[in-house]
Amino acid sequence: MSGDGSTPTPWTAECSRKGTHWAIRHSARGKGDGYNNRVAETCQWAPASGPQISSTESAANARRIVAAVNATADIPVEALEAGVVAKLVEALEWLEGYLRDTPHHNAPAAANARSALALAKGEAA
Repeated sequence: MSGDGSTPTPWTAECSRKGTHWAIRHSARGKGDGYNNRVAETCQWAPASGPQISSTESAANARRIVAAVNATADIPVEALEAGVVAKLVEALEWLEGYLRDTPHHNAPAAANARSALALAKGEAA
């Protein structure tokens, strides 16, 4: 268990043999087996009503959950719930804009800020 009571990271996602859902699993050593180390799953199928979302959407949801959990493992849940990631991006945008208009616009800190912002926005760094 992590410091906040959640399952330790890293988490992984894998498609079921039947291709009906993605299992999100923890990798804590000595805990669980192939089934019991499941944390969550994204389903595209409901037994009573059939397909709910596409397999592409189910896979994308699983990837996003795993990436978010693994990337924010050291950030308290309360901070995440309060929007700390968006606030950090906003602060970095302000800092990068400020540095752009100073003699320090080519400093390593400015380059790092631009690179981090590009990654956060899904652009080439």
